[in-house]
Amino acid sequence: MEAELARLAEARLEKLWFVTTSDNVTESAETLAAAVGKDLARPGPESMKQPPEQQQGLGENFMMCSANAQAKARTKRLMTLRKLVRPAAGVAGGGVMVRFSKEARKRIPEATLEHIREANRLDTQLHEAARALYATRRAALLRDGRVQALPRLPEKFKPKLPEGQEKWLQRDDELARRDRLGISVWGQEDWQAVRNPKAAGVQRPGRREGERRAPQEERDGEL
Repeated sequence: MEAELARLAEARLEKLWFVTTSDNVTESAETLAAAVGKDLARPGPESMKQPPEQQQGLGENFMMCSANAQAKARTKRLMTLRKLVRPAAGVAGGGVMVRFSKEARKRIPEATLEHIREANRLDTQLHEAARALYATRRAALLRDGRVQALPRLPEKFKPKLPEGQEKWLQRDDELARRDRLGISVWGQEDWQAVRNPKAAGVQRPGRREGERRAPQEERDGEL
């Protein structure tokens, strides 16, 4: 039954005029633009209403919209996950911050990952089929010279966020830094540093009982 469902799903994918996954949004956007014949350097309909010196190409406009969306998603995720902070066992006043990141996912037990793979076997198979189909179609567009690279954002670009949400990006940056260092046990001073990263500076807080060492610290020494 499962094999038949997989066969039918993959057959449906083949009939879709465009298929992609969320593995690489920027590359997918380039491929989609090529598939529909859009010139990424040409201003879009809304941009054409602006004076010539203020007009943006479709590619630049997409990159800005994408950056704004990602920034909003980061703030929303952090504001949600902060509710999952729980006391750390044996550490007075401490806590474990659950953060959705590559570093955090690496710490998921293999038994848990295997259970997830088993429970999503059909979805995984379909995802791999979609990736293969996308790769084949993108390769054809590249051979034809139809794929344009999206431009890079200006270095001074700042995402547009609702008032008061900029601080959450700074907090997420500080959490990411601590996550890379392998900091998993938290005290009150840690929370204060995350709430106000600029005031706290970039010094690494002292290690506490129960806090594991980061792999790069094992290699390079204390950061």
